Amino acid sequence: MTGLKTRLSSTVVVLLKWGNGMIKPKHNLYDYKIMMVKRTEKIKAFPGAHVFPGGSVDQSDHDPRWNTLYPNIKDLPSKIAALREVFEETNFILDDKLNKLLFTSKLDELDQLRKTLNGTCGVPSSSHDSSINNNDNVFYDFISKSSLTPTLSNLYQWARWVTPIGAMAPTHRFNTLFYIAPIETYPTNAAIDNGENVQLDWFSPDEALHQHNIGNIALPPPTWLTIQQLSHCHTIEQAVQLAKQRQEKDIPYEPKLIKPTISASNLTSDSSHVSYQLQVLKGDILFDNPKIDIDTIGPKNRIVTYSRSGNLANHKTWYYSYQNTVPKDMDELYNNSKSNLINSKL
Repeated sequence: MTGLKTRLSSTVVVLLKWGNGMIKPKHNLYDYKIMMVKRTEKIKAFPGAHVFPGGSVDQSDHDPRWNTLYPNIKDLPSKIAALREVFEETNFILDDKLNKLLFTSKLDELDQLRKTLNGTCGVPSSSHDSSINNNDNVFYDFISKSSLTPTLSNLYQWARWVTPIGAMAPTHRFNTLFYIAPIETYPTNAAIDNGENVQLDWFSPDEALHQHNIGNIALPPPTWLTIQQLSHCHTIEQAVQLAKQRQEKDIPYEPKLIKPTISASNLTSDSSHVSYQLQVLKGDILFDNPKIDIDTIGPKNRIVTYSRSGNLANHKTWYYSYQNTVPKDMDELYNNSKSNLINSKL
């Protein structure tokens, strides 16, 4: 175990039932699209990458008054953070019925609330204590006074990702709950915050993977694997059903980074494979034995990150393969998933 502190955070994978009030899809591979945002180049972690909206669980998300609105809810602070972060970053409420009602009747108040949140939030959960200043919890104040409480029942835990040791954050690691959030109605008021994010997109799983394959968008490893997993669900109902099954298992991903060296005898004519690293997950033979040869025969559960340019320092050049040969593991289904590069622009 590392001595680095972990910081709670939430990520929300919004799935929109495509075709409800929108242009019908050109093909029948998927009946839903995934909301993604492009991060600003000014941010430290994965600048310019496409991700799902989300962020740290703030001190205000631990406010005990939330329990009066949402009694007996597991991981309530993380779900409040999910609700708040989607509103902050993309300007809509994760509740089909209330979103339209709120943005019709309380547009000015919501606009001011979003400006306030984007200007004042950001107190990390690691610093929360019993002396919460309830007067500063503007999100709770708005929700409670509006008498319209957004549902949290449409948030399904898909996975829990912990920042790999040795990754970008030297002082802490994020412990992030990934939630699937299905919606039926296109949120016409959705808009980026022009702070952390500079672009909002809706992709079906195959569209997102294709855009990544041709080098149009950069995807961090957890984002890529999540989309690969969703690509096996062709309807939003299938995605929700799988999310419910995964939620029961509370699936953790706590990867360990391994950067192997390649001897000259193992190099191939494909120069894109010269530079790579492994994110080794539980069940992999290397997880508890990171110093043994990477080709040691045994179960595998790993994300292999390659660089299109041979430079792993540039995350925008990353592409991946996923290997899972762990018997009866829920993710064994995705064994041999990989990026299929097509005329990469990078």
